[in-house]
Amino acid sequence: MPKRRLRRWRSPPHELGHVQQYQTGSPMIAARSFLLPALQFTPTISYMAFLLGFMFGMVGLMWIGVLMFGLMVFFSVLTVPIEIDASRRGLKLLEDAGLLDTPEERQGARQMLGAAGWTYIAAAATSLMQLLYYVSLTQRSRRRY
Repeated sequence: MPKRRLRRWRSPPHELGHVQQYQTGSPMIAARSFLLPALQFTPTISYMAFLLGFMFGMVGLMWIGVLMFGLMVFFSVLTVPIEIDASRRGLKLLEDAGLLDTPEERQGARQMLGAAGWTYIAAAATSLMQLLYYVSLTQRSRRRY
């Protein structure tokens, strides 16, 4: 399979992996779906609470912002195994459909679908570091006020 053709197949198998997760009733995807509505407004509240608390020396408000941001971090960490599993399922779908004819194609598909998982790992690590930074700022502000 030429590289052009392989590139076309990078996202649909991954998304079909998510469909399988929903069909099989994966508890992780159910937990993510449960949290999703709350996360539509959480970032705005988190940043506003933290920023206003920081500007006006209201440490309690900063902690509310930190806790709300912590919910987003939890969601980010919860998403990692879900996305890795979706890519794994997508690769299996490609193999089962006979779309990967050579070892090079299998390796290329594995690398492409694996890269999706790494982006979620990087996002989770970044959000965790940002949460620790906010905790650090809040603790320093508590000593100041």
